[in-house]
Amino acid sequence: MRLARVAHNCAILDADVAELCDGDGRWVTPVTDDAAIGGVLVTADPAGGYAIEVHLVALPVPLHALAVRLQTRIVDAVFELGLLGEVARVHVHVDGLATDPVGDDAA
Repeated sequence: MRLARVAHNCAILDADVAELCDGDGRWVTPVTDDAAIGGVLVTADPAGGYAIEVHLVALPVPLHALAVRLQTRIVDAVFELGLLGEVARVHVHVDGLATDPVGDDAA
């Protein structure tokens, strides 16, 4: 699903996102019979359109600012693809904090 790919790409490209969190398979969007996008859940919204949820583990940064920044990036990216009318809402969930920066080789 294009919406899931857009949200996934926006999240993983953010320097303050350590990783996406699939919630042991609860927060995934199937894209084929054999593959799914973990950490992103796209579902039909009762009000119409789709709800996008991004679940992530963040570096220790101001979390509200991170969530707002990701929401904005996702909405902008969806708009650029001409799919904004399909999106009812975007939620960013911080499900954990990374204890070590990604790529930290200090021992």
